[in-house]
Amino acid sequence: ATLAPRPPEHAASEPFVPLTAGGKECELSFCAFLVIDAGADPELKLTVADADGRHLAVHIGKMRQLAASDQFTSHELELEDSSGVAASCSVQAAVQVRWTRRAAPARAAGACQFLWPAEDPQAEHIWAFLFPDRPVEVPEA
Repeated sequence: ATLAPRPPEHAASEPFVPLTAGGKECELSFCAFLVIDAGADPELKLTVADADGRHLAVHIGKMRQLAASDQFTSHELELEDSSGVAASCSVQAAVQVRWTRRAAPARAAGACQFLWPAEDPQAEHIWAFLFPDRPVEVPEA
């Protein structure tokens, strides 16, 4: 996510193998929580990269195209390379007013920040609603 003039922030999924031996699609389940200023509309890039970090395909859009209200909406996105569509993915997104604890450190205005459910009560609450049978993800150290 990029909200100029600040540097981009990112959250990465676990590595995955795009095709199984039978050529079937793989399922990648990834969830990210992004905190931004009210009214901001950062650029979002969803990328597929190889193990060396080389980008193989990308979808570039704006956050408000994906999340326009507090109701989750589903989107089918195409990720492209120089030849055209290389991959597709389903994305569900929503916007929610931020809960803030009094003791929480101040966040820099204009910044994008990814949060992990294990480190943030609001993200953990939403995670438990979305994935009641999955443990909360903990970031790698």
